[in-house]
Amino acid sequence: MALTLSQRILRFNFDPTWFAHPARLASFGESSEWGSDSLPNLGTASTALRDFGLTGRWCFNFDWAPSRLSLLSSHELDGVLAQLALLALPEFRTLVVRREDREWIRAMPAASYEGAAGVGDVFREHGEFKPASGVLRDVRLAMRRHGAALWLALGRELGDAGLARMRLMLEPALEVPTISLPETHCSLLHHGFVSSVNPQHHGEWSWLR
Repeated sequence: MALTLSQRILRFNFDPTWFAHPARLASFGESSEWGSDSLPNLGTASTALRDFGLTGRWCFNFDWAPSRLSLLSSHELDGVLAQLALLALPEFRTLVVRREDREWIRAMPAASYEGAAGVGDVFREHGEFKPASGVLRDVRLAMRRHGAALWLALGRELGDAGLARMRLMLEPALEVPTISLPETHCSLLHHGFVSSVNPQHHGEWSWLR
């Protein structure tokens, strides 16, 4: 059964084995639950909190809806990052070389949603979006990078404790651009994601609203 908002908040605060990237856990000799909804091993979770310096640093206020996109398990994150990038930068639909990448993009719920396209102007203004000669040879990496920048911007209200957890969820080698989004852009992006995924997934993302 899918986790509720309150259950996700508890996992976000107390169980790094649920949300941290496997490579981060491996560096401390921990293993990942890979998004398992079963009850965590409390001893292992407590040890991971201590190892990552998160003990006593909590983040329970998720009243600002865009910040709820931080409440992801490790296995959910990559797909969400790609969709955020696609919502912000619809050019990804055409700047692709390989057919399998085009088909991968077309299969995403965000591929048919246009409402949040203007968010990508933030990247262009800072010179962060420069597709070489009109194509992207590693589109999946580019989408993870730009999606991660957007995702971290949506979590800005969570403070140091929340952002520390979010960074643990990203693969260590991923180079993420630093951007700041106005509140209106954050709300547009959040609304675009919720609007695109909910109709196709029968409300499993309802905790985001």
